[in-house]
Amino acid sequence: MTKENFLKIQQQSKKLIKNNGFAWLHTFVDLGLIFLAFFLSIQSGIILWGIGQILFFACIWRCFSILHSCVHNSFFKSRSLNNFWGRFFSILALIPYSSWKDAHLKHHRYPRHRELDPSLCLPRKENITPSVRKVLDLCWKLNIPVFSFLTIFFKSGQSKDSVGLDYSFFLVIFCHLVLILFLQLTYIKIFFVPYALYLWTSDMVIISQHNLFSNIQDQALVDLKLQDHDIVTRTIHVPEVIGRYVFLNFDLHTLHHVVPNVPHYHLRKIESSCISKISMFDWYKKIRKIPGHIVYLD
Repeated sequence: MTKENFLKIQQQSKKLIKNNGFAWLHTFVDLGLIFLAFFLSIQSGIILWGIGQILFFACIWRCFSILHSCVHNSFFKSRSLNNFWGRFFSILALIPYSSWKDAHLKHHRYPRHRELDPSLCLPRKENITPSVRKVLDLCWKLNIPVFSFLTIFFKSGQSKDSVGLDYSFFLVIFCHLVLILFLQLTYIKIFFVPYALYLWTSDMVIISQHNLFSNIQDQALVDLKLQDHDIVTRTIHVPEVIGRYVFLNFDLHTLHHVVPNVPHYHLRKIESSCISKISMFDWYKKIRKIPGHIVYLD
């Protein structure tokens, strides 16, 4: 990104600050949507159940985007409120908040650096065994979403804060075990389809944003300036209604890296035509031809 374009974006972002009133409204709207999705998903009628499943899928993605802003301390003005609601929404997003926060902030400091970026926590493709390679290639071929699970597992293992890791990880596990205990088989009726869609789409979104940049050497990524984060990030174009109301602007990923402290609810206010985008359909069509172990580990 040119210095001129970077300064234009920085100038626009100065007034886009955290707003407690909007954050509280946002929170209560999402709590209402979660409750509505839950209510519809327990109905016996296929139409109401189907609407509830689609809404729950959207709610899970929204939970992820909110916790992502909380990690950056850019949702509420208060750090304690960000941490509280980040942990709350992490339960539905299936992400251990404390360890993911530690890893994600390091990722922004050292994006795509093989030794320093926890997002590159998976083994290198040249270090895996032929049997693991075959399994990964098969998962990719069959659209089995393993990338997000593997990344969260390895990221959590790298957290320096073992207490935070234990608390966050077991909070997510405990809450879902309680739900299973009370809901029993109804848990599957409510959550199976939304989580299957969430995991599959999260694989596609996360892979599209940072994978397949192996041509960049680590030496060039030490102390990378914000204006240069466009060389290690990719923005995938999705329909605006999905980007705005499902991903909560998480699709504007390169822009987020350039101005990481701007709340997600302000990102679309920034004019960022200087950032190139590629159609999600074109991207997906292109990478389907690449073996899975390369897509996951490159």
